[in-house]
Amino acid sequence: MNKKVVTIVVAVLIVGALAFWLSKRGSEIPGTTGGKTPVLNGTTGEGATGGDTTGEINAEIESIDVGDIDSEFKDIDADLNNL
Repeated sequence: MNKKVVTIVVAVLIVGALAFWLSKRGSEIPGTTGGKTPVLNGTTGEGATGGDTTGEINAEIESIDVGDIDSEFKDIDADLNNL
């Protein structure tokens, strides 16, 4: 009985040490930014200088051209109705 308890304690300690080691090892992956997400400005790849305001973000979203979505959905609806 005593040998069984010692074996269980040793196994728990090994599993705990392994989990601790893996968690520390995962946070030190080479090539990462240390948990900080780099912020890129547009498509130039340069860092953001002052941050975007909500108005600037909304204006940029509104300026995106998504084409004629209604005609694309009409084609999809026609295909679905033919099923």
